[in-house]
Amino acid sequence: MARFGRRDESAPRPWRKNSYHGAGLLAGRKALITGGDSGIGRAVAIAFAREGADVSIVYLPAEEPDAREVVQLVKAAGRTAIAIAGDIRNESFCVRLVDTAVNGMGGLDILVNNEGRLQSHDSILDITTEQSKWTLRTNPSAARARLRPKEFAQAMRLESGRSRYRCDPSCGFSST
Repeated sequence: MARFGRRDESAPRPWRKNSYHGAGLLAGRKALITGGDSGIGRAVAIAFAREGADVSIVYLPAEEPDAREVVQLVKAAGRTAIAIAGDIRNESFCVRLVDTAVNGMGGLDILVNNEGRLQSHDSILDITTEQSKWTLRTNPSAARARLRPKEFAQAMRLESGRSRYRCDPSCGFSST
């Protein structure tokens, strides 16, 4: 059975390729990526940095080793890296994380709502009520509402000639 969460506990082990070199497509942009310590969020954070963006990642405190590694890779690309530990299910944390990202990077252009909880079970019947509640409080369909406060809207004020981006992939349950 596949395992998800911290990179060092993942099976199969995530692949890491270092040959990608960006073309400056996001030069000067500032991105906030939830779930940026592992999986798709990690790949997006590294690619955005290699394309010239400063990056703030949001991660669960238990995934600190993964976040430190992403910060090192973003900095190795010559970009600012901000790591923000907390639980996206907490609305007051969501408000603070926008402020932390804006203050650390000097603005915000891109939001990638990638946070998610993916659980793998042999059968959907093995999913507990608590696991279901945690997933529904974490994944983008629920978290999207918390990341739309006025603080986020104000942080992404349109400037002359600047576009703003928002990405909302969806995550959920899987069975093997």
